Amino acid sequence: MFDLQVLSSSDDVVYLHRLAERPCQVGRAPVNDLVINDTMVSQFHALMWVEGERAHIRDLGSRNGTFQNGKRIQGTAELAEGDVVGIGPDTRLRIAATVDPTQGMTELVVQEEGTGVCFPLRDDRLHFGGSPECEVPVAGADDRVATLLVVGEQEIWLGEGTEDRPIELDQVFTVGGNNYKVMRRGSLFETTAVPTRQAASGRYPYKIQATLDGPTGPEATVFDVTRDITYKVEAENRAVLLYLLARQWSLDVGHDETSRGWCSNEELLTGVWGRSAQDDNKLHVLVYRLRNELKKVGFDPWFLEKRRRFTRLRLREAEID
Repeated sequence: MFDLQVLSSSDDVVYLHRLAERPCQVGRAPVNDLVINDTMVSQFHALMWVEGERAHIRDLGSRNGTFQNGKRIQGTAELAEGDVVGIGPDTRLRIAATVDPTQGMTELVVQEEGTGVCFPLRDDRLHFGGSPECEVPVAGADDRVATLLVVGEQEIWLGEGTEDRPIELDQVFTVGGNNYKVMRRGSLFETTAVPTRQAASGRYPYKIQATLDGPTGPEATVFDVTRDITYKVEAENRAVLLYLLARQWSLDVGHDETSRGWCSNEELLTGVWGRSAQDDNKLHVLVYRLRNELKKVGFDPWFLEKRRRFTRLRLREAEID
């Protein structure tokens, strides 16, 4: 049995199609089994199938050709495990032997509407844009334009700029002019997926030093321990917010990554503005401004997470006085 792996420009597998005796038709037309939304791909480009213990491919007279390991196919060819098939100039598919139908599969994927190409959520972050860190490429973008954030198994948020909004499963949303939706893998494959998503702790190699009793009042400094980036937060209410969040992260030392560091909005409102503070919008504005401030100096703003009634930091280290 063979799998057909759709590869990204960095050779990551972004979609998996199970090959069988029934031919898989590949092309640009929406009625194909594998739809490739590329004008350089013919409407009905190629057929791929399994016969006996071998995979096979047939070019259907495509205009820009079908390639096996860089060599153009004429008619029908036999494929071996590891072969890379080129569909037109830009799309690459790799032949892989099926070992475990659920191996490497994640429970959630982001599907691009129109093409059907899926991007697996291997941890609780998925970036859209043109930079190398982005798992979902966006044409014309030089940097990251959006981040999908997953909290537990129930909450999905889309972050753009320094604002975020909730996204429901199967709800269509737009990033960079393309439409996407978050789906469960089980709706794409007959097998039941094994959830393998992990908390993206490695994305946030940050340290915070904070005190309420600095020479001029509350102070907080943020460090990226992998790069030469250090930033001192000057505004008092923002420094207090970072102090409270870093303190909670330190107190939750025995918690796992998904539950560590959450502070209720009520606790933060009281800690920053006093017991009379009741307006959640004040906290929302403070988080927005702090994210924007940190983003300008090179930090990922999504290490500061805010959900409906809770807020937290994602850190590697904290020093609290």
